[in-house]
This record gives sequence, C-alpha cells and structure tokens, in this order.
Amino acid sequence: MKIIASIILFSIAFSIDGQDEIGFLYGMLGHLGSNDDTSMVLQDSSIIHTGDEIRINAGYKKDTHFYVIYKGSEGEYILLYPEEKERVDHVANLPDTIYTTILHWTKLTDPTGYETFFLINSSFVLEDLLSLMKRYDKVNPKGRIKVAKLIENELADLDPENKQ
Repeated sequence: MKIIASIILFSIAFSIDGQDEIGFLYGMLGHLGSNDDTSMVLQDSSIIHTGDEIRINAGYKKDTHFYVIYKGSEGEYILLYPEEKERVDHVANLPDTIYTTILHWTKLTDPTGYETFFLINSSFVLEDLLSLMKRYDKVNPKGRIKVAKLIENELADLDPENKQ
C-alpha cells in the first residue's frame, strides 16, 4: 500500500521599501510512481507518495537574497538554500539571473504528512532568519521545539499576506 504525502509550496516575495517587485522563477519536478524516467511538473499541494522523487530548481536576480527552507511532516526545519559553501560575496561577474538546483532528485520517505517548502526572496540579508536556522541546528531536540516556534513566527512575519 502506498502512503500519501503532500507538498505545499509557500512563496514569499517582498522588498524593503514595498515599492519594488522582487520575484523569482521556480520549478518543482517529480518522478512519480513506477515511471521514474518521466518527469512531471508539480503544482502547489501536489499529492505525491512515499518513494516518489522530487527536484526543485529556481532562478533569481543576483542582487537579491534567495532562501529555501524545508519544513518536514514532523515539524523539523532545514535551510536548503543557500548552503554555507554556496554563498558568494562578489556577484559582479555573475549573470543578472542566477539559476540553480535547490534540491537534486530526492526520494520522499516516511513519515507521511505535509512537506512544506518556503521560497523567500529579499532585497536584504535576512539575518534573524539565518541566525535562527543556525541555532536550530545546534540545540538539543527539546530546544529545537522552542526554536522551531521562533522560526515559524519569523516566517509569518515575512509573509506579505500577513502585512496590512
């Protein structure tokens, strides 16, 4: 019997002064079921099964700061992008738009539930969010519950739909 998992994609795009549009392009692909040689485009709230594979690609302007945070079905958080080794200090020689694979083909495993990917693009570095993600990785399991709540609040504060 297959176990169903679901992906919810939550995207945030905002600017420091509220006047500029900051956007990005993304694509989520899946190898679903036994048809591993065919890639399917995944949409918001696509239903996928344990054992299916997903891949995330994104493109963003080089003068912005792009982040991808994963929230697993048990409430765990992982900063997928940027990885520490991928951060670039000097972007002058880069093309105007940076295209990257955020998540290479990855097989979904148990436990089942909602897997959430937060895609965030900002005109400035999100120091508070990065600090919380680093702290989350360093604390014990009991401390992670508290830091996870702080991350959840930070993400809610960044959501332009929560701003009035």
